[in-house]
Amino acid sequence: MKRIFFFLLFIISISVEAQTSVYHPFPDSNAAWNIYLYWGCFGNPLEKYYSYTINGDTIINGNNYHKLSVPAVIMTGCSSGGVYPGYSAGYIRQDISNKKVFFVPPLNNDTVEQLLYDFNLVVGDTVKGYLVYLCPSDVITIIAMDSVLINGTFRKRWETTPSWLNGYYFIEGIGSLYGLLESICPGVESPNTSLTCFKQNGLTLYPDSSINCNLIDGIINISGDDISLIEISPNPFHNFINIKNNQAKELSITIFSSIGEVVHRTTLMKDAATAINLSGLAAGIYLVTAQSDKNFTSRKIIKQ
Repeated sequence: MKRIFFFLLFIISISVEAQTSVYHPFPDSNAAWNIYLYWGCFGNPLEKYYSYTINGDTIINGNNYHKLSVPAVIMTGCSSGGVYPGYSAGYIRQDISNKKVFFVPPLNNDTVEQLLYDFNLVVGDTVKGYLVYLCPSDVITIIAMDSVLINGTFRKRWETTPSWLNGYYFIEGIGSLYGLLESICPGVESPNTSLTCFKQNGLTLYPDSSINCNLIDGIINISGDDISLIEISPNPFHNFINIKNNQAKELSITIFSSIGEVVHRTTLMKDAATAINLSGLAAGIYLVTAQSDKNFTSRKIIKQ
């Protein structure tokens, strides 16, 4: 019986390894990363919504790069509300054979590339490159690896733990769950950021295929991401959050953990409000999404 048990464990381990052994390259076209930024700003929180998109190619130092751009920025709070023009976000290229992605910043006509993602890292390795440029005095290491199911296939996921965070993750072929280019170490007084969704070839791959991951271009309410759909309070919270539906249509409410796991789902009827008990969740950052037939919004909430 013991031999059969260990044989089955061996077969299962081979199966899991086979599922995650296929490398998923970084996108080189038809992709968008939607980012949410939150900053306390002296009691009047600043919130920003923007997308990174791949927009054409260029040659730098003889290498082919893909242009990254931000179509527009939506800002609320901190006396800075409104729609702001887009800008160039830099240039990326990938070395598929070595499972690495490189980045050239857009400032000062810089042509020196930096390592952006290394999808070869294993537990104990040190994270290097552009994502750790704001934490030069800290050594950021990989503390765990596993796999997540993305659109029917498994992709590798890495976890690091800077001293002041509960956890930081990045996923093969997608990147950081803090944002495509956002630093692992923003610092105590700097804004908090998160990847609200990732879309490739018209399909939302993160956090859930049901999410309407519309491009944030500032044309109409963040291209469907309507920041007035709901009100959430308090934030930060301890056990309960109150959500109010501000429109005359029902909303599907989904709450995700920082690693994209669904921790709560509910439907909120038109013009209704509800209190949601989240006392069973661990302290940390969560993402609330609200979706109707035509509109979508997301909010970061913090459990203390």
